[in-house]
Amino acid sequence: MFPRMTPILAIVFLDAIGMGIIIPVMPGLITDLTGREAADAVLWGGLLTGAYAAMLFMCGPLIGALSDRFGRRPVLIAALLAMVLDYLLLSFAWTIGLLLVGRLIAGITGASYAVATACAADMTPARDRPQAFGMIGAAFALGLVLGPALGGVAAGLGLRAPFVLAAGLSATALLGVLFLLPETLPGAQRHRFDWRRGNPLGALLMLRHTPALVRPALLILFVSIAHQAYPSVWAWFTTVQFGLNVTMIGLSITAFGLCMALVQGLLVSRAIARLGEATTLQAGLGVNVIILAVIPFVTKEAVFFALIPAMALGFIVGPILQGMMSRAVSADSQGALMGVMSSLAAVAMMIGPLAMTGVFHLATMKDKAIQLPGAPFLLAGLLVGGCLAFVPRRVERAGSHAAVLCPTLRGLQRPSQE
Repeated sequence: MFPRMTPILAIVFLDAIGMGIIIPVMPGLITDLTGREAADAVLWGGLLTGAYAAMLFMCGPLIGALSDRFGRRPVLIAALLAMVLDYLLLSFAWTIGLLLVGRLIAGITGASYAVATACAADMTPARDRPQAFGMIGAAFALGLVLGPALGGVAAGLGLRAPFVLAAGLSATALLGVLFLLPETLPGAQRHRFDWRRGNPLGALLMLRHTPALVRPALLILFVSIAHQAYPSVWAWFTTVQFGLNVTMIGLSITAFGLCMALVQGLLVSRAIARLGEATTLQAGLGVNVIILAVIPFVTKEAVFFALIPAMALGFIVGPILQGMMSRAVSADSQGALMGVMSSLAAVAMMIGPLAMTGVFHLATMKDKAIQLPGAPFLLAGLLVGGCLAFVPRRVERAGSHAAVLCPTLRGLQRPSQE
């Protein structure tokens, strides 16, 4: 089973490297383009991330529904080609407006991750999907291991150099799809495109018509909002709190990505086998709450680095929740479901970065008597703590919902042939 996933894991890995490369240089680039100091420029960082998320919200269900209709390969090819062109545009962006346009395009192409996840669902039986999604998450996290480190090194050639390197890596991923990835969705399992599934509001109706999706969807949404504290303010927080330079920021994100990869690639299946899904969810959320409450009060960079493995433990919850949702729908609706997940992630990315960067801005203003750059992590901890109340005491096993839920879902999603 899992050897078949090697091409898609490699593609996700390369894609993540390309995304991670630009993380360390974005604060410096935004500061240069806006001419503002970090406490003010961070608001532009939140706006750019929110713009990316808005496009992902609009286009995620569309991309997922198209992959259910035409197959996974053609959609991945189109998305990766657009991504190559977008990185090249960003490498020449000389105004903050062009940088905004580039992030809007990136939001459209970002839905390719949902298609890759749908490929993993196509390749694996329902009972193994948490582990498969964990491997997808691990490949993405490993990309973050190399990406920021490469971005920090490439930044030595200029703040635009990482974007050129990212374009090259996305082009490599595109070649991988063209020559290594077989189509994973058989023609017999495809169905006509339906705009009810291709728009974000219609796609979210899947949650209303499939009760088993509601609780894990809410958990994914609120945990994802909380986890936006990491990408939204990591570079800003480590700059203000510890005075880290671009290279050290890249290395810190690299360490975080490596720990995430180990958690999602190796720990998910072992934890589920020993503790069960519900207990593992509770433990992962509990670790989240504790570590997010501690981070704001760390004053030594060595202590911050030492806490990175504990930060990564909280990301064990994602593959479990994805597996719960994937089991609740039929094989011909995995792309649509992944589009719904993209929309949920996009909502989190619209709310989270603006909230986290806004809190950071308020907590670091020069006229404040008390400054707390880690305040966004406290907000994140409160959100995750609230999620503990929604964790089910037991989790239904694979196949328990299929007979009841899938006919309703198919009735919603399949347009009449008449």
